[in-house]
Amino acid sequence: MLYATAGVAWIDGEYTARDDDGAPPGAAIVGTTSLRSVGLVVGGGVEHAVSERLSVRLGGLYYLFNESKDTSTLTNDSDVGDFAKIEDILVARLIANYRLVGAPTAGQFDVLSYLPAQWAGLYAGGHAGYANVRFDGIFDNSEITRVIDLEDSVLGRFFDLDGGVGGLHIGYNRSAGSVIYGVEADWTHLGKSDLLFDPDPESEGTDNAEASVNWLASLRGRAGLSSARTMIFVTAGIAWIDADYRATTADENNVNGGSVNITDTGFVFGVCMEHALTDSWLIRLEGLHYDFGRRIDTSSLNTDADPGDFASVRDITTFRVAVSYKLPTDTN
Repeated sequence: MLYATAGVAWIDGEYTARDDDGAPPGAAIVGTTSLRSVGLVVGGGVEHAVSERLSVRLGGLYYLFNESKDTSTLTNDSDVGDFAKIEDILVARLIANYRLVGAPTAGQFDVLSYLPAQWAGLYAGGHAGYANVRFDGIFDNSEITRVIDLEDSVLGRFFDLDGGVGGLHIGYNRSAGSVIYGVEADWTHLGKSDLLFDPDPESEGTDNAEASVNWLASLRGRAGLSSARTMIFVTAGIAWIDADYRATTADENNVNGGSVNITDTGFVFGVCMEHALTDSWLIRLEGLHYDFGRRIDTSSLNTDADPGDFASVRDITTFRVAVSYKLPTDTN
């Protein structure tokens, strides 16, 4: 079964600001505010009946809140314009359900056994979804006087590079009874960029850094179990990434910057539920986690860069819907 869902959502969160400037150990000023909101949730997924009472579901939910709180009075170091905000949350879930009552009538599930999907063969298609990106890095490392005081440096972990993705894939499956195995290659475009400024500049200019993730690619093995026209599988393999990073120093007398291309090889793994709409058209929901972590030395990008400056894409998690066309084959 393919399904869609929508409704009302609630969230309970908390935000804490800590001011350690000039405070002895253990005497920091801490301010906390709650983030509670009512919003909307939409989603969809695929559910498969393993037996008359047991079903397995793979689905995704998107929560939209857009709750913002003024935090300008939380600590002595808080400023006008400070805020905390929860915008949205994306969740992918794998669920097993057991039905206690209401067993289906005899023969209700038998019809599926007459129309088993033919998974073996070559297929290709497109996919689209959402990516959560974790970037890391430091620009102007010498301005960090204490580990807990990071106000004068641009920190890569605050880049917002999450966003939509889309791409193409091609693969080949073999089958051995209900066991399906194969290989798949894919390419995914991201293209989201973000610009961060020095949060506490000492001059009229403002140092800044910019990052973007351009694309992902992977070559993965797949293995799973099929039941009638639905297959649940795991996947893992090699992944590649291409990203860009730029750091610019700017004051009243000088503006200069430098950039670096970030390429890295890592690994990827994930889970998926795929359903055969027809003998040729397949649809699936999948979650993939890419792990990279290569640190690029950026200490010579500009005149304000320091030893210890770096840029790195740590990991990316994607949730995708994919549609594939399988070429006809007589192989089972």
